[in-house]
Amino acid sequence: MCALLLAALAMVSACRKDTQQSDLSQPPMASVIAGVWHLDLRTSPRQPSMTKPMTLLLHIIDNHGQEVNDAQVSGVLTMKVMDMGATPLQFAAKGNGDYAASAKAVDMAGPWNLAVDVKQAPAEAKANFEVVVGE
Repeated sequence: MCALLLAALAMVSACRKDTQQSDLSQPPMASVIAGVWHLDLRTSPRQPSMTKPMTLLLHIIDNHGQEVNDAQVSGVLTMKVMDMGATPLQFAAKGNGDYAASAKAVDMAGPWNLAVDVKQAPAEAKANFEVVVGE
């Protein structure tokens, strides 16, 4: 019985890892050139819902195609069509030019703006992305 339970837990863990990797392998939702960097945004899940947490995944490369690994990345999530307040986000470096920030469930479905600030001395850039949240 214990062996069966352990096998089931291992299978669930493997499925979660596959899901996370598939989110990163998906084409970006949006791409922006900001200063000397190219920023690609993805979300996990791919189509965020207002009732569930989401992860914002940012991939950063420089103008030579090199991954940027030591930047400070922060963001603010605000709704575009009405004032729902601002949700500050701190992106954590994940390696290979990837940065991730998590947001708890948002208050309303619709278009949200993600304003991102990237700093790596001496360069700094700001970018905006639209994140559409479903019900």
